[in-house]
Amino acid sequence: MKKSALIACLLGCLLVPAANAEVVEGSQFWRAAVVGTLGLTLAVNPLGADSATVETGYGEEVAAHRLAWRWQLQEHPLTTFLTVEVHGQVALEYWDGQSAEQNRDRNNLLVLTPVFRLQPASAWLPYLETSIGAALMSASSFPATGHNFGQNYQFEDTLALGWMLGREGRWDLALRYRHYSNNGMSRSNNGIDFNTLAVTYRY
Repeated sequence: MKKSALIACLLGCLLVPAANAEVVEGSQFWRAAVVGTLGLTLAVNPLGADSATVETGYGEEVAAHRLAWRWQLQEHPLTTFLTVEVHGQVALEYWDGQSAEQNRDRNNLLVLTPVFRLQPASAWLPYLETSIGAALMSASSFPATGHNFGQNYQFEDTLALGWMLGREGRWDLALRYRHYSNNGMSRSNNGIDFNTLAVTYRY
């Protein structure tokens, strides 16, 4: 039941943004294959991840949709009431940008990130997360929205506030702010910011 709900979230994130997309020959078959593969990956968890996250948001005329897997690497109690958790995260992300003139561009990203979480002992209190990771983009520019990222390699900075849900804490809901830029490695460094909503399920 719980995994089915997570898969439903994934299907919504992948299919709803495509409702207004132009029809391309073979695109429906390709999308069905992607959704089916990712859905089965979530259900079976062949990578042995500790958790999976579905995330969606918007920023600067670009919609972002993400699926991420995490593995908890370390746990360090700071006090009786507060623990620092260290996670490794792998994420697949899809951007869909559309300008006021209806010009459209897309981008695919692979993101590798260490994540640090300040987790209170009480499940009623929110946790804080921060991370700095590396992102590989399929395209270094978004002509439709005027973004020029300068290169395909970017840094990703994230700050999040979230809450654990359910009796066993298997679910959590988080609000995230994410920023991408090349940190001055290229002359063009527009960068981009996103505000997102993330739902996580712990296996």
